[in-house]
Amino acid sequence: MSNIVDHKGPITSRKYKVSWKGYSSSWDTWEPRSAIHPQLIIEYEKQTGIYDHSWPYRCEICGLPCKSERGTKIHKSKVHKPQKVQCFKGRQADHAAQEKKLRNQQKDRPAVLCEDEPLENVYSFKYLGTMFNATADQVMDVKTRIARAMKRCGQLRNILDSDKIGTNLKIRLYDASVCSLLTFGCETWTLNKQILGLINGANSRMLARFTGKSIPAEARPSTCSLNLIQKIRQRRLRWVGHILRQGPGHITYSALAAQSARNLEGNLLMDAPPHTHLDDLIPLAMDRAAWGTMVSHIPAYLPTRNLQNGTSRRSERFKMSTVRNVSL
Repeated sequence: MSNIVDHKGPITSRKYKVSWKGYSSSWDTWEPRSAIHPQLIIEYEKQTGIYDHSWPYRCEICGLPCKSERGTKIHKSKVHKPQKVQCFKGRQADHAAQEKKLRNQQKDRPAVLCEDEPLENVYSFKYLGTMFNATADQVMDVKTRIARAMKRCGQLRNILDSDKIGTNLKIRLYDASVCSLLTFGCETWTLNKQILGLINGANSRMLARFTGKSIPAEARPSTCSLNLIQKIRQRRLRWVGHILRQGPGHITYSALAAQSARNLEGNLLMDAPPHTHLDDLIPLAMDRAAWGTMVSHIPAYLPTRNLQNGTSRRSERFKMSTVRNVSL
């Protein structure tokens, strides 16, 4: 327990001499108001008769008199700054820790029998070229495709860095050999903000290696040399047309209907025309020319999300006119 024995300075910058219990007076120290409990200061000032009751505003933390409520806020923001708590949530260390926990949990889970033989529980595995993991998300699969595409791009550096080949031919080679590897299985991805950022970031970094543009320029749809996001959306919408033409009796149609019912952002129907039910799109899909025209008119920029049906407002007028022409 400590006591205040003296003070000095004006009221706004006053310091107090503190006597520490168990120590002699030679150990007394002068401390600022912020280092002392406000109740001790108030008791000392009232006992010595220096407590000024004319100040209407005081800091509730240290008891410093202030002229106004705004002055109290300014004082608290300068002197009593909140301590920053270190948080690892969402960082690589947090992801690594969560992944390690899930890997260790696989040992304790019950095994699945196949012909009376137990199958090994694993955290991740590859099936038909797609990576599946225990978190049931698609980030690992997308990152795996990006890593393979970047490796392929590095293997082609002698060609892509050559001055004897034009930029247009390099982009065509990059599209055929690198982008095809990156976009394998993209029809099953949910193009949310995270996935779009991963794909666009990888595409812009690889393009900037041989096009002469900066990475930010290659990341913008208006200045990029190859809009990979647009190509993926066109490919997915073209695949939706194939599924619709197969009819409700096919298993892929049932899977697409389940996506339509959930109406998640970035699903396979993100660029489909406005509709209330999936069957409404079948007449349009049957006209291959009209559907192909709609696929080619997908804008370079991402659509504005329509929460009612998950379609693009930017191209809604074009799609509605196409639907009317087909229905007529």
